[in-house]
Amino acid sequence: MNNPIYFNIHTHVFSRYCAPDKFLRVPLPKTLDPFAGFIKRFLEGGLSQKLIQLIARRSGSSLLERYIQFIQIGTQQSQNDVYGIMQNAYRSLKPDIRFVILTMNMDYMDPSHSYHLNINGQLKEIERLRLTYPNHVFPFLGIDPRHLQGQQLVNWAKDYLDRGSCFGLKLYPSLGF
Repeated sequence: MNNPIYFNIHTHVFSRYCAPDKFLRVPLPKTLDPFAGFIKRFLEGGLSQKLIQLIARRSGSSLLERYIQFIQIGTQQSQNDVYGIMQNAYRSLKPDIRFVILTMNMDYMDPSHSYHLNINGQLKEIERLRLTYPNHVFPFLGIDPRHLQGQQLVNWAKDYLDRGSCFGLKLYPSLGF
């Protein structure tokens, strides 16, 4: 095999807009629940990220550094921005790597109201990403049966598959279904 093609078969490109306001649940007192949106916006701010990075570097904690990287990547403006970071990280290893991007319907992760981008909005961004990088981006449709059921779910998924916007389905049993 002269020129093998490499795939990363499990990637996500969620931006901060895809995640519900209370996505990063941590064991805090319930009295802080009303401040979840504020905490999320604070963590997304450039100044707070620089401060957290400084603390992480000085503490020498690799776990803290991983959390910081998670916050930095996850607080990007768009899924295209997250993809760009991922693409650059792989460029030095394999410049022509392909990515299977797994979408996830986060609409049912939190029963309280949230201002996040719903699954259809997330998929519109993914479709644009696929059109921009047709030889490198291969999205899979994240299925949550709480979204639609029966023939409605089949028709919804079939539409994305038939258009070539998605190449397969991803079920998330670890989320309870």
